[in-house]
Amino acid sequence: MGSMLLYRIKALCQQQNITVTELSKLLGFSAATIIQWEKSSASVDKVKLVANYFNVSVDYLLGLTEISTKADEMFDDPQIKTLQRLRSNMSSKNRDKMMKLLSIQFEEDFPKEDEI
Repeated sequence: MGSMLLYRIKALCQQQNITVTELSKLLGFSAATIIQWEKSSASVDKVKLVANYFNVSVDYLLGLTEISTKADEMFDDPQIKTLQRLRSNMSSKNRDKMMKLLSIQFEEDFPKEDEI
């Protein structure tokens, strides 16, 4: 798990044009703290600080999800709430149909870069 955590942190640092060492210092850690997480466990409190700094979820940093948005932000979105309300009133067959339709539309409107 530590290697995924470090991989995600390095990628986020690169997007922000800072080094992992700079991030450590910004968060009040010793310079090598985050780098050490590749071989040792990170404390939950420190991982939360990193997640908050980058405005991503802890699950995303740990590699448990590909969705970086925090759940509370996602569920505060009125459109997501509407979809969830609609979904909760559907049969499982109709939920599957809705997801297939959404997937088809997303693939059409937002093709992957290698398909462009």
